[in-house]
Amino acid sequence: MCGWDETGVGGWIVVSALVGPFRFFGYFFLKKVTPQRITKVMRHHVLGIRHHGPGSAKHLDRVLRSMQPDIVLIEGPPEGTELLHMALSLDMVPPVALLVYQPAALQKASFYPFAAFSPEWLAIQFALEYEVPVRFIDLSVAHRWDKDSETEDAVRSGDPLSEIARQAGYEDGESWWEDVIEQNYSSENLFEGICELMGEVRKSHPEWEKDLHNLRREAFMRKGIRQSIKEGYENIAVVCGAYHAPALQHLPTASSDQKLLKGLKRTKTSATWIPWTYERLSYQSGYGAGVLSPAWYEMVHDISPKDLPTHWMTHAAHLFRSEDLDASPAHVIEAVRLAETLAQLRGKQVPRLEELREAVQTVFCGGETAPMALVEKKLIIGDKMGQVSDEAPTFPLQRDIQQQKKRLRLKNKTVDKPLDLDLRKPRDLEKSQFLHRLSMLDIPYGKFKEGRIRTSTFHEYWQLDWQPTCELKIIEAATYGNTLLEACQKRVKQALADQPHLPTLTQWMERVFLADLVAALPGMVAQMETQVALSADISHLMEALPPLVNVRRYGNVRQTDGELVAQVIHGLVPRVVVGLPDACTHLDQEHGEKLFELIQRVHKALQILDSEAYLTDWMGAISQLTEHSNVYRKIAGLAVRMLLDKGEIDPEVAASHMSLALSAASDPETAVVWLEGFLEGSGLLLIHNATLWRILDGWLGSLKGEVFQEVLPLLRRTFSAFTPPERQQMGQLAKTGKQVQVAGGISLDEARIEQVAPLLKRLFVN
Repeated sequence: MCGWDETGVGGWIVVSALVGPFRFFGYFFLKKVTPQRITKVMRHHVLGIRHHGPGSAKHLDRVLRSMQPDIVLIEGPPEGTELLHMALSLDMVPPVALLVYQPAALQKASFYPFAAFSPEWLAIQFALEYEVPVRFIDLSVAHRWDKDSETEDAVRSGDPLSEIARQAGYEDGESWWEDVIEQNYSSENLFEGICELMGEVRKSHPEWEKDLHNLRREAFMRKGIRQSIKEGYENIAVVCGAYHAPALQHLPTASSDQKLLKGLKRTKTSATWIPWTYERLSYQSGYGAGVLSPAWYEMVHDISPKDLPTHWMTHAAHLFRSEDLDASPAHVIEAVRLAETLAQLRGKQVPRLEELREAVQTVFCGGETAPMALVEKKLIIGDKMGQVSDEAPTFPLQRDIQQQKKRLRLKNKTVDKPLDLDLRKPRDLEKSQFLHRLSMLDIPYGKFKEGRIRTSTFHEYWQLDWQPTCELKIIEAATYGNTLLEACQKRVKQALADQPHLPTLTQWMERVFLADLVAALPGMVAQMETQVALSADISHLMEALPPLVNVRRYGNVRQTDGELVAQVIHGLVPRVVVGLPDACTHLDQEHGEKLFELIQRVHKALQILDSEAYLTDWMGAISQLTEHSNVYRKIAGLAVRMLLDKGEIDPEVAASHMSLALSAASDPETAVVWLEGFLEGSGLLLIHNATLWRILDGWLGSLKGEVFQEVLPLLRRTFSAFTPPERQQMGQLAKTGKQVQVAGGISLDEARIEQVAPLLKRLFVN
């Protein structure tokens, strides 16, 4: 769930209506309504804003300083009112968010983000600076989670200002609002006009008034206003989304509002501050009240309109130069001039983001769109992440994780460079265990990069990325325990209670070792031994073996006892060896491919384990796969290759198997499948073994044209897996057309070579 209104344009309910645009313009540019005049009319002043609108924030700041209210009421969750004093802390750096959650059901949580340019944040800062009371008055989150209060919203469609925008010459209401309000620096009296406009919009769509959820929200906000009046405040500033402004300007009877709120149930909630990011504040994150360009909005808020184009273009130049792209002061000057010219042609006083984008793409990028992705990420959306005060409420698990991160010098941010951990170093080993424990609890701080490993097993690579969602995941994980160690132990216990099948169980065992949770191992080993004894599925046994071997290997690297799983491996390998030959026969393609992959994984695992007895038994089972005609042909080819690589057979025997598989009596497609398994991993055999090359060449030459065309896609798939140097050497062999001397003094027919050489060249080189 997200805070504010779940709509795209300023948190307003999405509509399509035509409501007196010229009357509204008159309010902006003709009618002079001063804050002092408003004060004489009413005790509370409703200031309708666009959530996270920098222009709204500037107008709001001016009005607040002029009217000097004695209390500030803000559309927001009342659960966060007691935390507002922390916003003035120097340690509180936006973007941040209020997190309101239900301790008894942690999946229920709402975020209420604030940026430095958010009008609500500015109102909070103003109140704290001038020591004025400040409160949130929206419907409590505790009431929103009441199932009895849930109602379907009224039908909404379109853009609330689309008709006004169209008549004013804009494509959509968002663009119109952006120009007329967010980047309108001359008009001083906007808020009464906004209230009038939205009042007319709502009148033109009476069906919206049936939206019980919004009616209750507005009734609750009016209740907060009445309470402030009752307490004696005489100059009340009410900051709310523009859509709600008309409903809060005049107060109906308290009884009518109480009738709307009658029967609402309350659930227990807790609240805290958490860091937020510009990425999560944008539309792209799915946040309903998000903005298109947070980083740009920050500049709009901080920089004067006159200096903004030059300031933004200078940042763009620095950004391109940091990526070794051409960007000079001349580029900046030319781009600013182009943006200003585009703005004048479009009737705008100053360049907006649209003109600046086009100028950057034209001048800096030469019209190319690819470099604009960098501008989009850094200068339009932005990668800024906030921080919160140490005073913010925490819970035991959160404190434990924060303390460990601080001790291990791991920061709450995204790190572009992968973290290289040397497990021989005690501090790096602790970092690895910490990150694996977070991963076990589905806290996505560190992503283990399995592809980046060295020849040594002592290194791990992690990509660190601390996002606001990590905080919510910590809250969810708090149900398991008050410390990271306790939470992980209970998480493992829960996984074991679910009775996972053998491969999943072994994967959990590997995770347990990586996270150094050795206390859970005895129970896991016992459960695994039982499943190994009862399992009749050879594929499950084979899936279980590689993770167990990794556990055995990591036992030494991580200074933990890996012997606990040795007895499981000892019972597992013989069953795999005995069951493998029969398991590989009479397979369809789907199951054959699965077993093909599993055989390679088990083969690699047993080589890592480096047990002569296990390898001898395993190679014996592999040898049997070459003797049965019913074995899936790709597996049969792989078996011959494994035996040849391990020295169990000599090249002449391998050539005999290949010759038989590629004989004229064999179906060509089946022969290609066998060849694919035989050549799995490397094509060097064909390059350095003339006999194998001759057999393959002869088989290709014997294929008729139609048959060759049919098997060509399969051949291309096989040879495309080889490295470019391997394919190049094969191409050279095919290209020369010279007689190749092979064992036994047999020579090749040059005439026949010339016939197949062009096709071989296409096959191997391309």
